[in-house]
Amino acid sequence: MIQICISIAALALQLTSWNSVIPDVVAACESAGDSLDALLQFLAVLPEEAYDGRRMILTVRDETCLAHFKDAELNERMASLLTSNANQVLQLLMTYAQSPCIIIKFRLLNF
Repeated sequence: MIQICISIAALALQLTSWNSVIPDVVAACESAGDSLDALLQFLAVLPEEAYDGRRMILTVRDETCLAHFKDAELNERMASLLTSNANQVLQLLMTYAQSPCIIIKFRLLNF
């Protein structure tokens, strides 16, 4: 599952026209039922992929090679994905942390 989360995070960074990444992934995970683990892994992986120092390769090809994100482009994309969604993600995590069903599930997993 971690590889799928990494792939979706990489796609989210590269596909600059996808502006609703986090709401879309949250909605997909909520509609899938028992996918809280996948959602939490995705939320952990997205900032790691954004900040890991590698330059993501854009999907646009030119005649010589693949174009790389410039620092400004990467910073802008990270801001649109991470900074602008920080409050929503925090609220989501607080809601999950206070949910009795979630608390019971994670207590069972930890013991």
